[in-house]
Amino acid sequence: MRIVFLALILLFISSFTTNSISEKEILYKSNKGVLTIEKDFIKANFDINYYRRGEGDFVEILVLLDKKNYLGSVDEQEFKSNKSFLIENYQKELMKKLDAFDYSKKSLRIEKKNRRCYFFYYEQLANIDIGRLTSDGKYCVGANNIDFQVKEKNIIVTLYINGFYKYGEKIVKGKDDNILSRNNFTLEHLKTTI
Repeated sequence: MRIVFLALILLFISSFTTNSISEKEILYKSNKGVLTIEKDFIKANFDINYYRRGEGDFVEILVLLDKKNYLGSVDEQEFKSNKSFLIENYQKELMKKLDAFDYSKKSLRIEKKNRRCYFFYYEQLANIDIGRLTSDGKYCVGANNIDFQVKEKNIIVTLYINGFYKYGEKIVKGKDDNILSRNNFTLEHLKTTI
């Protein structure tokens, strides 16, 4: 009797104990797939049957370090009159700073403050793409269902589908890689994207 009573108490107490460190958190979910984070691992798991049927979307996930790297600035009036020329020049400057694997046209951003336009980028930690159409007409799904380790504590995770922004979140992790905060990145993305 006493053992049954102790077992029930132990079961009752253990039901309140949760181990949030090892739980997967869903960052983005659609009918075709899901993007999750667990500790310092990010995983994209999209249904490859869509790609086999030729119905899959091109999914690009950029994991960025939440630290702005400034390239330069110009007066807001100069930016308005020479916008395309300035963007092209700063894209070239960014290509010199980043290697071919880390460079993306999505990397360059503009921040407007104090009547100046500041060109900056976030350091890219991972680029996960699923559904890229190869030259032989097949879809590349090699990054699907693979854990990508990101040890940095302050990150930005963005997801693009067919080149269009669908999701973005700033994530702050603690000492044990548990998530301390998740903040929507969409407003900042809209303000700073080119």
